[in-house]
Amino acid sequence: MKLNVLFNKIAWFGKYSGYECIVHYLPECKISYFNASDSSLIKKIKGKYYQHAKNIHDQSTYGLATGMSFLNAASRADASHILYLETHIHLLKVAGERQLSSLAGTIHLPFSQWKQEQLDMLVNLKHPLILYESEMEKFQAYLPKGQLKFIRHGVDNDFFRPGDKPRNKKRILCVGHYLRNFDMLQRVVAILSGEDKALEFHLVIPGIHRNLPALNTLAANPNVYFHEKLTDEQLLHLYQECAVLLMPMTDSGANTAIVQGIACGIPVVTTNMGGITSYGGNDVFPLIENNDDKAMADLVLRYLSEEAYMQSISSATRAFSEAKLDWKLTAAEHYAFYRSLAKK
Repeated sequence: MKLNVLFNKIAWFGKYSGYECIVHYLPECKISYFNASDSSLIKKIKGKYYQHAKNIHDQSTYGLATGMSFLNAASRADASHILYLETHIHLLKVAGERQLSSLAGTIHLPFSQWKQEQLDMLVNLKHPLILYESEMEKFQAYLPKGQLKFIRHGVDNDFFRPGDKPRNKKRILCVGHYLRNFDMLQRVVAILSGEDKALEFHLVIPGIHRNLPALNTLAANPNVYFHEKLTDEQLLHLYQECAVLLMPMTDSGANTAIVQGIACGIPVVTTNMGGITSYGGNDVFPLIENNDDKAMADLVLRYLSEEAYMQSISSATRAFSEAKLDWKLTAAEHYAFYRSLAKK
């Protein structure tokens, strides 16, 4: 099967992070890669032309040029997949009927993050995918030509795995910046620090995303440590060593850090927002209502003080990852989906 894949590489993601990892688990496919993050002079020149010819001015020149090359190659493939649909939604405006007939696109972001004009562009998409279940009905209303299909975001369970040593119950981890409720995080850190001054909070956040009042307040605390530009192995070590993954969210679709944390068996403490229930929330591990600071702090303290409870949740989350999230499983679902497009 010939498959075209259009993707963007997030700068701070390593080898084992990102939805694009799926391509490593599709041995049945002959894949042509279109990386919209790669820039070149030729791409910039072509992209400048397409900006004017297609009246698309909200994309980088090299990203637009890559997207158009991807569309132009669609007729030579059995299926074509826009891995990050939100980033390339404009391609649905200019794709022809033949291109649309075998074109899939995956929705990542929660409904709240979509502009009306982006939602309106979904009208031509015939083969939509989504990585979480809770808002499928909302998106389906904008997809008259296609039936939305849910497939979970995958994870490399061989790499992201529990460690061999006991977790350090004085270390708490938070990973990422997008749609994080940092105000809640700052308040919960204050509560927990008041309970135990020996606690350390390790925040993996790119430096360019730290200029927020709550993070500035946290940075002034001697027990808060910021990390960035970690290797895959350094990130894995934090997942394996820390006692709790503290992730208050304002909204979410599929969350890379939470998926990786689940695979590593670290107890996840997060809010009941967005797509978390598709990834074990409420069924495998408890959720906290947004901005309920005391409940979140209490749950963290329970994990730190009750070894049996921590171990039961840790084992359950790892089991969920093995049963539902392994890339080999989710890639097989994607492959079946691609096969259905090729037959049409």
